[in-house]
Amino acid sequence: MQISIRLIPPKQRSDSTTASVTRPPALATVRISTPSPSAAMDTTVRNVAALVRSMITLSHDLGYRVVAEGVETAAAAAILAELECEEAQGYYFARPMEEEALRLWLVASPQESSVAA
Repeated sequence: MQISIRLIPPKQRSDSTTASVTRPPALATVRISTPSPSAAMDTTVRNVAALVRSMITLSHDLGYRVVAEGVETAAAAAILAELECEEAQGYYFARPMEEEALRLWLVASPQESSVAA
């Protein structure tokens, strides 16, 4: 199983014309995704679950926010919430939908933490 990590820099100011080459750019968010993130949270896949846990902990220790992508089950969402992952997205929360369906869904959905199960 492969896990991808994307480091998302903060939005740059429009008047910024040069970038520092002496140090890496500051990061705002770390995104963690796997081909099947729900499987990554399955206790039978302990190595992957340990890796995800470690990536979240390391990101927090470095002061970054974490977004988990591809969350498909309540169990995965609950574990991510327990690990204090700031945001999550995936089919567990909602499937892709048309604009009008999205408006109705937003009105009907309770406003909660993005990883609350």
